[in-house]
Amino acid sequence: MSTRMIVMTKLIVNDIDSMSIVMALTGKPVPDFLLTSTDDQQVDLASLKGISAVYAYPRISPADQPSIDGWDDIPGAKGCTIQSRGFATNYGVIIGAGASHVYGLSTQLTGVQKEAVERLHLPFHLL
Repeated sequence: MSTRMIVMTKLIVNDIDSMSIVMALTGKPVPDFLLTSTDDQQVDLASLKGISAVYAYPRISPADQPSIDGWDDIPGAKGCTIQSRGFATNYGVIIGAGASHVYGLSTQLTGVQKEAVERLHLPFHLL
């Protein structure tokens, strides 16, 4: 049995097109490819056993750098650190509810993500 996707999202705008995309992706197989984790392991979400909680975020600004130009003008964009902290705060609840794995997922370089894991004291890895 392949790993299935359950998509949960916070929609900033009540957008019927976005909701239809979420519904279309829910239950679909997770693609089979490797992602580098902040513990330098290669993770294939499609081959993980059990339930995995994976949240996606666009970027977390490093502590010593300002946001990129225009970032503060995007509604909800400043919430990535808060979102990650929320998953960290609720990590025990998520694991207690049956999840075997918790990951954050973004397109940022692993070095930037390692800094975020350390600075935010995340009890899980980022991909």
